Amino acid sequence: MQRARRPAVIAVVSLAAGVSVAPAAAHDCSEPGKSFRINRGVAGYEDCHLTAWVVHYYYPRDHDPKWLALDFAVQGKVGEAMTFGRDEVHVVHPDGSRTPLISQETYLQQRSSLLPLQLQMQGGDRRSPGNCALKLDFFVDRGLRRSLADVSQYRCMQGNLFFAARTGDWERGSYELDVGGGVGLRMPFEIE
Repeated sequence: MQRARRPAVIAVVSLAAGVSVAPAAAHDCSEPGKSFRINRGVAGYEDCHLTAWVVHYYYPRDHDPKWLALDFAVQGKVGEAMTFGRDEVHVVHPDGSRTPLISQETYLQQRSSLLPLQLQMQGGDRRSPGNCALKLDFFVDRGLRRSLADVSQYRCMQGNLFFAARTGDWERGSYELDVGGGVGLRMPFEIE
């Protein structure tokens, strides 16, 4: 039985390797993408290869002002997968500096301070228009977390992204969610 499984495992690994490098050249639209504001705190983006939504949650009066949470959903419009890693996701500040996602270890250590914000995200009036079957799972309470995600016209992914302010709080202004890799997305949003 061991010999029968090896070819299947090799095929899956080969397929995954091909998927992760293929989309870089495929993400070339003739028309520029369009960013739009759906309502307060909810922004969208669309181009010929993908559709994305982001909802930002920042409540400095109700929660620790250090934390910024984003509900992010993305779906491709083409059959080829576009892959991105958790280390390719950043918030770009008005001054051009970048803040990466917090680590899984930080997430687990700060779980109690993030919990009220997560509860507000689940029950808030600002819900993402994305309705994805697959969870992004860059942050998990237990179990396996993802370090890579891929989307296509058949794969929509949605999940929470957490960022920690460098100075203790997030200033008002225009920010961007930057998702690199095969997605190559920069989505503006406002902290008011």
